[in-house]
Amino acid sequence: MMMLPAFMLGASVVASPTGEFRIRARLPAKADRSKAAALGAGFLEGGRGGWRHLAVNSAQLAALQDAGVAVEFLPAPPPEGPDGYPTHEEMADALQALAEAHPDTARLVQLGVSEEGRAIWALRISATASPDLQWRILGDHHGDEPSSGVLALAVAEHLLRLHGTDSDITRLLDTDAVWIAPMVNPDGIARGSRYNANAVDINRNFGHAWSAAAYRAGEAPFSEPETRAVRAHGAWTGLGAGLSMHSGETNLGWVWNHDAMPAPDASLLEDMATAYLDACTTPGFWVTNGADWYPTTGDTNDWSYGRHGVLDFTLEVTLDKAPPAELLPQMIEDHIPAVVTFLSWPHRATGTVQDAETGLPVPAVVQIDGVPLSTGPDGRFGRPISPAGRTAVVAAPGFRSQSVDLEPGVPATVLLERDGLDPVRPLPVVLSRTGPGEFDLPFHADAVRLHRTGELPVAAIPTAGGWRIDPALLAPGPWTLVVDGMAAPNALFIGEVDDRVELNAVEVSDDRVSLLGRGFGHGTRAWAFAGALRSPIPLIILTTT
Repeated sequence: MMMLPAFMLGASVVASPTGEFRIRARLPAKADRSKAAALGAGFLEGGRGGWRHLAVNSAQLAALQDAGVAVEFLPAPPPEGPDGYPTHEEMADALQALAEAHPDTARLVQLGVSEEGRAIWALRISATASPDLQWRILGDHHGDEPSSGVLALAVAEHLLRLHGTDSDITRLLDTDAVWIAPMVNPDGIARGSRYNANAVDINRNFGHAWSAAAYRAGEAPFSEPETRAVRAHGAWTGLGAGLSMHSGETNLGWVWNHDAMPAPDASLLEDMATAYLDACTTPGFWVTNGADWYPTTGDTNDWSYGRHGVLDFTLEVTLDKAPPAELLPQMIEDHIPAVVTFLSWPHRATGTVQDAETGLPVPAVVQIDGVPLSTGPDGRFGRPISPAGRTAVVAAPGFRSQSVDLEPGVPATVLLERDGLDPVRPLPVVLSRTGPGEFDLPFHADAVRLHRTGELPVAAIPTAGGWRIDPALLAPGPWTLVVDGMAAPNALFIGEVDDRVELNAVEVSDDRVSLLGRGFGHGTRAWAFAGALRSPIPLIILTTT
């Protein structure tokens, strides 16, 4: 039995059913916070000065106390969430109502499905089909932080209500797109729990700087359906910047979160955070580098920035994780001008990447100071930038890399010359994520590597009869095969496994591609990979069932 500190004897302090204690610990220096992280303690939103909020098990609690760390116990969150906040069904209804009321600027999209089968909804808000820059706002990563989702929904309502009347918002939506997913963890919301239905902290489950030692990080990167939904959206969208909203403090933090070393864009990130700070009227609001506040691994910000080049920030919207509902209008009033200021950052690099021979789009990586900004499938990219501009290197397997000067407000058209491109071989390979991952090539090869924007390259392992990879570790979708230095674009496909979705047949005619099946989410997008280069071509979805 665990021994409680003397000042807590007689108090009603008990662990949760999962053996978790929530504490407030005195950790005044970065070294103290690093030691707590090394124990596997779970850092929670909250805590200023030398204090930090942690989730710990009994062994971690004892280790902190043995090290002389001052500890106070925090109250447990309500078991079923607070009163006055939207349920998953009410949030879905609100998003649907906005889409119906603004059919020219709002589209409802299902990003994925939670562990317990709840849809993860997003609104795409834009007046253009070809945005220069795409922003993302996520709320309710943690189910005990519901004020974050309330603000995300309020931002959507504000943008749609004022489009056409407010010059800043009209200018924003006429050129850009804003994706808003207010409830990323609907199962956690239903329970009033920080974690998803698998007791995983989904903001420790993303695939950049993921650590098995982190508190409730999941069995592997992207082991959870909620994080896979966010990953899929990022892979097919070409995002540039965003806000991941939380609650439990009132601040705005930038990457890195896993490393105290400044990010390559640290100066720009701090400038953007300061602009938010200047426009936010929340008392005591402050800005910080993430790791300076507390270290985390496998979180949304670091994955977005480290793998896709997205300038993603953690926004803590209220000091209480779930303040009384009557205080929410003031919270919204405090933050809305700051969110609009953030989305209206005046300096941006935008452009398209194309095959110089055909003019077709090339999914590519735009390296800005070593940070890999991913284009969308249409070859388009956009990202906030410093006023002075930047120089970037644009690269894609099978093409010659090219330097380009990115000037704010001047769209760049990057024409890549083919170099080491094999558009014919090998034949397309399709693998299931749950299969053995073995495939053959119709010719001898000495080395095979897999490439995809936003993902780390993977080397295939030779076998007696061909090649092998572990498809469970790879993002679903198309991968480029580089065989002995020759690139075959989108030649290998990793299929996702979901018993809720069933594709029964594909019918192709001169003017239509029909996908027959069930379980397709609302707003499902599809691409055909056509021609010798297997260029991604968006398909128009007429109906889904």
